[in-house]
Formats: sequence, C-alpha cells, structure tokens
Amino acid sequence: MKNYKTFLGTLLLFVLSLVMTGCDEQLDNPTTDTPTESPTDSPTDSPTDSPTDSPTETPETETPPSTSFYCNTEMPAVWVFSKDASYMSFYFETNITDFTISSSETWCTVQMENAERENLKRLIINVTEFATNDFLTPRKATVLIKGDIYNFSITIAQNANVSISTLGLPYKDTGYTLELAPGASKEVTIKANCYSWSASTDADWLTLTQKDYTTLIVTSTLNTSDSPRSANVTIVNDADTYNDQSIFTVIDGESELTGKDYNYGTSIGWD
Repeated sequence: MKNYKTFLGTLLLFVLSLVMTGCDEQLDNPTTDTPTESPTDSPTDSPTDSPTDSPTETPETETPPSTSFYCNTEMPAVWVFSKDASYMSFYFETNITDFTISSSETWCTVQMENAERENLKRLIINVTEFATNDFLTPRKATVLIKGDIYNFSITIAQNANVSISTLGLPYKDTGYTLELAPGASKEVTIKANCYSWSASTDADWLTLTQKDYTTLIVTSTLNTSDSPRSANVTIVNDADTYNDQSIFTVIDGESELTGKDYNYGTSIGWD
C-alpha cells in the first residue's frame, strides 16, 4: 500500500515537471499566429456573355433588276440636204421610250415614230425649200434628241443654189485641161458654196486628196507607156451628185528621156 502511494506521488511530480517545461518554452518563444489570409478567390467575373445586341439583320428584299438601256446606232453627225423641200429618215434600235426631240429652226422639223419591229425607231427630218435665187452659203439647224440616258445632237445643212468651179472656171465648165508631169503633184483650187464636196476620177493612175475645203491635190504615178495619158476629174456637191458638179481633164506626158536613159553616155548631145 505504501509502495502504491509512492508510485502515484512520483508520477504526479513527473507530469507537473513536463507541464512547467512546456510553459517555459512558450514564454521564451512566443509565436504570433499571423492569420494567413487564404487567397480568397475573388470570383473573377467571367465575362458573362450578356446578349450583345447583334445588328438585326434586315430581311433581304429582292431589288428588281436594273433596266439595261441601250441604243444601237451610229447617228450621222451631219445631214446635208439640197435646196428642194425633202426629208431623210434613219432607223435605230433602242428600248428607251421617253424621247424629247426639237429643232433650232422652223424650216427644219423632226419627228420620231415606232417602226415595224419592237424597239425599232424611225427618225424623220423634213426641210422646206431654200427659196432663193442667190448663191448663198448653206443654212444650218441643230436637232436635239434627248432620251433617259442618251442624248444626240445632229447638224442639218441645206444648200442654196450651188456653184462649183475649178481654177476659176465657169459653173460646169469642162473645157479646162490640167497638164501634169508624170509622178508629180499639183494643187487645184476649188471654189464652191455647198456644205461639202468630193472628188473622183476615172483613172487608176491618179490620186486625189482633199487638202482643205478649197484645195484638191492631184498626183499621178510614173508613166511607163510611150504616150500621154488622159483622165477626167469630177467635183460634186455631196448633197446632189447629179446636177452640181465641175469636170476638168488631166493629161500627163511621157517621161522626158535623155541620152543617158538609152545608155549612150555623153556621145550624143541630147542634154
């Protein structure tokens, strides 16, 4: 019994010594538990796909195909009339329906009408008689044709009494002869009061070039024959090729020959 009490006493002292030792260590090394802030995962606002107002797609409305306008024509820029009352017409194809037509002069009228086929139009221009006995310059008018997207402008010229002369010759004189050396050119003066004139010839060895309104250049090729050549040149009023004209003759002689051409050297004094 005595031993048991002694054992309990010893055990109690041991426990007390352990407790005292632990208290001393805590006093020597005080530990401050700094509260470690656990990283608070602040909720990252994940971008909430708030419904973005996507542009509202307007339902496609079918636009009607654009109308393709066309006008298949090469309208003459100048229409030339004789002094008599007359008309000219011109056909062209187009799908333009709204036309405005006008003339700058009362002696010239214009109209547009539908032709036999769809989209085929007929333009008609009328002129009254140029009633004068004078040899005047042509009178002119301007015709305007306005469509939806196409516009035309045409010059109308009407001749009065026409006089065409060559080298100062009287009207329709055919008695003049132009002498031309083979392979040479000459300028011929044309006097005319018509709006336009043209020249032609019946010979293939002549070349005619209209330099300007009053000058015609006549050029011949080399003459390889033994005899002179002859050709007619006719100047005509473009508006009336049957009445208004002037004719003259061109003659070129054979080439001039020298002793050298026959290989006689200088033994014969041809030169």
